[in-house]
Amino acid sequence: MDSELIQKLEPQYRDLQYHIDLLSEDKCKITDVKKRSALLGIYREKDGTYMCRVRRNSGRIALKNLHDLAAIMDAHQIGHAHFSTRQNIQLHGVPAEQVHATIHACNAADMLFRGGGG
Repeated sequence: MDSELIQKLEPQYRDLQYHIDLLSEDKCKITDVKKRSALLGIYREKDGTYMCRVRRNSGRIALKNLHDLAAIMDAHQIGHAHFSTRQNIQLHGVPAEQVHATIHACNAADMLFRGGGG
C-alpha cells in the first residue's frame, strides 16, 4: 500500500466528504462537489448516490482484493460494482454519507482511488 500517497490525499478525501455533506443539506452546489470529486474518480449519480472508481494497474485484481471488495460493498451498502474495460472497478450506488469510509476501506485493502476521465 502506498501510505505516503494516501496521507497526501487524505485532506482531499476529507474536503470531498465535507462538501458532499453540504450538498446533502442544500448548502452548496453540485459544481462545488464535482470539482473535488472528479480529481479522485468519484462522481454523483442521478439518484444522489455516488460512483467511485478504483483504478487497477493493468486491469488486474487478486482474489483477496475481490473478497475485500465484496466485504466493503456489504459494509458500506454499495449497490453494485462494474468491472470496466478501462482498467478500473466502478462502485455504483455508494451512499453519500459512505463515500469517505468507502475510500478508506478500499485504500486499506490496497485498492487506491485515482482520478481519471469518464
